[in-house]
Amino acid sequence: MSSSQITARSIVWGQFRLDGGSFFGVLPRSLWTRLVPPDEANQIPVILRSLLLETDGHKVLVECGNWPLFPEKLRDKIYKLEQPPMAETLRAQAALSPEEITDVIPSHLHFDHVGGFFHEVNGTPKVLFPNARLHTQKGQLEWALKPSPKDRASYTPALTQLVADYEKLVVHEGPWTLVPGISVDLAHGHTPFMQIVRAETPFGPLVHAADVVPMRGQVPLAFIMAFDIEPLKTVEDKVRLYKNNPGAVFYCGHDPENPLCRVVTDDKGRPTPEEVVLEGL
Repeated sequence: MSSSQITARSIVWGQFRLDGGSFFGVLPRSLWTRLVPPDEANQIPVILRSLLLETDGHKVLVECGNWPLFPEKLRDKIYKLEQPPMAETLRAQAALSPEEITDVIPSHLHFDHVGGFFHEVNGTPKVLFPNARLHTQKGQLEWALKPSPKDRASYTPALTQLVADYEKLVVHEGPWTLVPGISVDLAHGHTPFMQIVRAETPFGPLVHAADVVPMRGQVPLAFIMAFDIEPLKTVEDKVRLYKNNPGAVFYCGHDPENPLCRVVTDDKGRPTPEEVVLEGL
């Protein structure tokens, strides 16, 4: 399949809020607040985006929104989730119905990356994309079912069990290819067996950086979230990601403004983001 046959666009489902210090880890507050200004509660907006890839016979979502069935306190007071009905958003932004989605590739099974695969119907979770295969990694699924004390709050047991029980779940072991031009590699620092999707598009390689680089401002090697399970592995993930994808456009799905950048080096040889603007993304 040639790159001209793969189209890409962003779907913006909404946002939620997380503690800014946690999102930027050891980075001093005086630095990270220049990147994303916090509110009075020290929280920053975390945008919920999917990368929609379309090819002949495939309509693929990379990531799929947040869990809509949080208890009221978590939803409204803690995370301040703003996510309108996703079926309406998909129709408005891509002229597609949920039934037309053929594949969903969450980078990992944290609630803000796979939660929107389900929606609420009379207080009960139901599959939003009934014809889609849901792709995950065996190691990530095993981890999500029995997370560590450090990252237990990032997983929702009811959600993880729904994923595990989904009849169209496809469990991979290692890198894989969906179709020619859409391939998946792995990263392990943020959480084990996180999926990194690369698409060959008319404007060149497009790499969904997942939570290796959730925002453009986190391109520098040391700008790492406190949520990461193994920070040094995240550094290794970044080095490998940049080395293996020279010249690629990186898609940083949680960025509050523009998810796109290329990674260039500054005058000291350090990785730094260069903003990219592409129509539809």
